[in-house]
Amino acid sequence: MSECTHDCSTCSANCAGAAQEPVPEGCTHDCSTCTQNCSSREASAADFRKKPHAMSSIKKVIGVVSGKGGVGKSLVTSMLAVELNRLGYHTAILDADITGPSIPKAFGLTQKAQGTEFGLLPVSSKFGIDIMSVNLLLPDESDPVVWRGPIIAGEVEQFWTEVIWKDVDFMFVDMPPGTGDVPLTVFQSIPIDGLIVVTSPQQLVSMIVTKAIKMAQLMDVPILGLVENMSFLQCPDCGKRLSVFGESQIDEVAEKFGLKVLAKLPIDPALARNVDDGQIELYEGEYLGDAVKAIEQVKWIPAWGEGRIKNMVMDRSDWCISRQRTWGVPIPIFYCAECGEPHIDEASIRAVSDLFRREGSDAWWLHEADEILPEGTACKKCGCQRFTKEKDIMDVWFDSGTSHAAVLKERPELKWPCDLYLEGADQY
Repeated sequence: MSECTHDCSTCSANCAGAAQEPVPEGCTHDCSTCTQNCSSREASAADFRKKPHAMSSIKKVIGVVSGKGGVGKSLVTSMLAVELNRLGYHTAILDADITGPSIPKAFGLTQKAQGTEFGLLPVSSKFGIDIMSVNLLLPDESDPVVWRGPIIAGEVEQFWTEVIWKDVDFMFVDMPPGTGDVPLTVFQSIPIDGLIVVTSPQQLVSMIVTKAIKMAQLMDVPILGLVENMSFLQCPDCGKRLSVFGESQIDEVAEKFGLKVLAKLPIDPALARNVDDGQIELYEGEYLGDAVKAIEQVKWIPAWGEGRIKNMVMDRSDWCISRQRTWGVPIPIFYCAECGEPHIDEASIRAVSDLFRREGSDAWWLHEADEILPEGTACKKCGCQRFTKEKDIMDVWFDSGTSHAAVLKERPELKWPCDLYLEGADQY
């Protein structure tokens, strides 16, 4: 047979590839650009995609995978959702580990998912992370899921197509371990934007995680990087790092495949307690590297605010970060640059008041003293006309206390003192 032109309408050969129907006019044999459903059409990855619920809005989908179970994949999924939630993103978790669902336990969820005439609704955690898991549908969380592979895969598809995910910035899909039906279903049905591969230090695990990496590459899903869990145990007395499960293999694996090592997580008893108690959202620890990097890229006014917020994010995750530039308001006092004499009079107060009226209290940190004070202002002690500004603030605790007093005095139906004063999570 002469060279095939792939145009069966002009060919008399009865070869195995002969089309059973005429090739559409103008066919380029590039199925990715064609809407025709002819018999010669080649399936593409997009053909298997399932659309989310019509009322859903999901910006990015991140899959979390591992080559085998027990390496902390659900832990990493939970921590990623919590960290991005702390940065102000609306995060969600689709628990695709149908036979071993542990996400609800980590977040302390006991209520069941509810449905409406429009679809299923995810359950929200204490801090607003949306979660859907089979354990939120079972009568008892300890009931086993004894289903065959196709049914399990269908359940995962339903979590994508029948659950209403509202205004989600980042959805994390907690995959079951291995490379079987469910991971394949997720890769084919859900538009995954990137994968996090979780492993642990043992050589056996590193070998198996290679299978997960190769599967992702086979399915043409980008891998964002690797996370090694249980990487080490840090002695609480001397600080020495102990390799409980052997020396780390993750750097070699990452180099082999040209991937990034995103984190090496230690064995942390406090973190384990958080998970067991359903308080994963309150964990503390130096795991927020990406958050710290984001903080470092911000221009801070005043500059000392960077260190304060860094310490809060790293060590006090139970605090919320105020939307104010600082925790309080400026104290509008100036100091002579020559002798240090405080300067405050009616003219300086009026100048600050006018500035705040025009630009808000943040203007105190944006302007130098000589830009705020009236022209010709001089120190009453030495006559110098150069000034610095007060850098301290009237802190929120004092400010809150005065507001508290003002409320009770303004409302005669309330008695003095009040029985209980609550403001935020740590003031009583």
